[in-house]
Amino acid sequence: MPKLTERRHQQTKDDITRAAIDLFLRDGYDTTTMTDVAEAADVSRRTVYRHFPTKEDLVFEHPHRWLEQFATEVQQRQPGESLRDLCRRVLLSVAATIETTQADVLAAFTVLQATESLRGTHRSSDQLWIAALVELFMNEPGFTPDQLQEVSVVAAATTAATNTAIGIWALGHPATNLIDITGEVLDQLDPIWPDAYR
Repeated sequence: MPKLTERRHQQTKDDITRAAIDLFLRDGYDTTTMTDVAEAADVSRRTVYRHFPTKEDLVFEHPHRWLEQFATEVQQRQPGESLRDLCRRVLLSVAATIETTQADVLAAFTVLQATESLRGTHRSSDQLWIAALVELFMNEPGFTPDQLQEVSVVAAATTAATNTAIGIWALGHPATNLIDITGEVLDQLDPIWPDAYR
């Protein structure tokens, strides 16, 4: 996709997302329709659905981007870099991205916290992160099936810890720094990493 077209595509998505989050904050997530979002963003309902197949996708647009960033950056592994160090470096990079989009992220976080019906979607998003982390372990030389339980625990704990970091950051913003908090929670997890992946 040409860069100009890609930028326009992303700008449209950003405009729709911001309009939607504003409506969710003002009127409530459950009562806002996709038609309402289209009108607020000044686009057609078809355009909204083309970019966001479900209403939940509007709230989780940024987390979806973080996972895409993670998947892209882990492909740029440095020579001799351990899996633990790779994950730490990339998760800190994602935290830096979140810091640069803090207003949009905090608004979406507020909607999520206030909306019971989104809890299941949040759990599904967590499962995608866990699966991505487990896959990294499974692709490592020397991985054996008997390690699956141990690495799954590491993946789940890492996902929970980074979620916790975002929650602390959101509740304490602007006095908190997400990069620092993420580094601290990853330090806490360090003892559970298997020696083979350090």
